[in-house]
Amino acid sequence: MNNKTQVHVLAINPRAQIVADNRQWIVQVRSKASAPWKSKHFISSTRGVLLMTLDENKIHPTDKGKDAIHALPNTYKLWADEHLAAA
Repeated sequence: MNNKTQVHVLAINPRAQIVADNRQWIVQVRSKASAPWKSKHFISSTRGVLLMTLDENKIHPTDKGKDAIHALPNTYKLWADEHLAAA
């Protein structure tokens, strides 16, 4: 997978999602449902830093989004090892 290829990881809420490339999780946001996604936050470390970034930027997950985030492995590397090996 090259750096520009992104895979969808999970929906946070209708205006925020997490995608990933081979380096990091990327939080993308959009102004309305029909607007294009914009990559805003890049996290290559831990789920805790991802959660802190969401909180600091007032990105509020739905209950389903919270469950999905908490189901992520503790680190990006663990997630990538499992999910990007087959890509």
